[in-house]
Amino acid sequence: MKIKYSLLLLLFSILSFAQLNSFTVTITQVSNETCPSNGSISWAVSNTAPGSVISYNIINTATNAVVITTSNTMYSGLVSGTYRVVATQTLGNESNQATSENVVIANQTVPLVYSTSVNSDEICG
Repeated sequence: MKIKYSLLLLLFSILSFAQLNSFTVTITQVSNETCPSNGSISWAVSNTAPGSVISYNIINTATNAVVITTSNTMYSGLVSGTYRVVATQTLGNESNQATSENVVIANQTVPLVYSTSVNSDEICG
């Protein structure tokens, strides 16, 4: 009987200190801003725990502000700047995070150039 209680105590102590494995988030594609607010980032995660829920914060590194929190692995609508993705993995009461490398979305917008002319020889009436 002592052996059963000892094994049960050992199992309980192992489970109570269980942690999620480390995982990674990797940027897979960056599209520069070619029109106002059309830059985008795509990413992938690996080594996540089966059944875990993953959420992503896109961080603007200049302000350290969260641009958006999403469950998708792609986001568009970004202006030029430097960003990183912080992924949070949650399983039950456990959670951990992984952070991507910083990525730069370049401003490649082309200003609209136009001119107008007035024809002063026009007669109305």
